[in-house]
Amino acid sequence: MKSSRNIIFLKAMSTLVIVMAMLLDSCTKSNETALSAADTQNVNSESASDSYANDATEMANISVGSISSSTYTGRTDVGSVDTLKNLDDRFKCAVFSISRTGTKDAPAGVITIDFTTGCTDTRGVTRKGKIVVTYAGKRFVPGSTITTTFVGYSRNGVAIEGIHTMTNVQTSITDSPKYTVTIVGGKITFTDGKVITREQTFTYLWQRAANPTQDNLSILKGGVASGTNKNGKSYTMSITADLLYSRACAISNKVFIPVSGTKLFTAENRQYTVDYGTGSCDNDITVSVGGASKSITVSGDGN
Repeated sequence: MKSSRNIIFLKAMSTLVIVMAMLLDSCTKSNETALSAADTQNVNSESASDSYANDATEMANISVGSISSSTYTGRTDVGSVDTLKNLDDRFKCAVFSISRTGTKDAPAGVITIDFTTGCTDTRGVTRKGKIVVTYAGKRFVPGSTITTTFVGYSRNGVAIEGIHTMTNVQTSITDSPKYTVTIVGGKITFTDGKVITREQTFTYLWQRAANPTQDNLSILKGGVASGTNKNGKSYTMSITADLLYSRACAISNKVFIPVSGTKLFTAENRQYTVDYGTGSCDNDITVSVGGASKSITVSGDGN
């Protein structure tokens, strides 16, 4: 029951983060009168890097959360393959191998998710290559880590590189789960040869409720990212007010973006603020740049 709840929540949060980035990308493209071409490029580049990064990180987290605790004695096997494939469509044609090196009380090991020469999910996303997940410790125990790396991995032809590390930073196992998520050497290479780079340090706080449908996830104020966009221009991004994702809003109103919080982008000596509001269960955001603001309602289903 607990494991099922954890996995369901991780899937929901994966969708929320990815769709948030996709929606921002879509809305800026459809409102080019509000932003110049350069403004659109700057905002979209950070959104794209956020989306690709979180897709891989959440897949790694889901795979670790699905591991059975029945065997830990240094053997290599295929683990909970059927369970994983039923849990998340992204895994449906992947080949798994799990090498476990820890114990029941101190689990550790390596999961390899191999999409071979191509695995297409129901949304039409084709993944190739391998995601390699190295885990140490129980996910809800302070100090545990999940590290994700890539071997020839791509998503719809877009190559993903870098080291993604998720570290449990709770001070006590009775606290709400809290994680830092870092990216070192992040690189996204598009099919036209253009490149986005990304370094990142975020802190996630999972606020669990008695009813799982009321769970929330916050990406806390102070989180930062930086890199270069497709045009080779440097950018920075900081979370200036906690980004709150509401699972209840996602279920009832198809609100897949934060319901509150703000992000600040800086690129080419211009600053862009994305404001998600103050908690209303809606798909409204405000984008501000150069003293002008534009209120936008984004599509709740990502279309």
